[in-house]
Amino acid sequence: MRPISSESRCHQALCGLCVSLVLKYCDSLVKGFSTSGGVLLATFLSCLLFGFELRTPFVAGFAIVVLAFYVYFVTPPATGAA
Repeated sequence: MRPISSESRCHQALCGLCVSLVLKYCDSLVKGFSTSGGVLLATFLSCLLFGFELRTPFVAGFAIVVLAFYVYFVTPPATGAA
């Protein structure tokens, strides 16, 4: 067996374990964010490695997802009722 195929199998197994941990222990909102993050990362890598061209609707969706990430994970939660 070639080393690259062994490395690829180990990488896929570790990715599967990470996904199963997210699905088991996180709420549905974080699951959605993790799926969106995976798509954004795959797109970014496709642009770098394969010359994928971004179109306007995809860039708009990308911006919305990034904004949602920022609002959910970076901004502090509001305290007290208004």
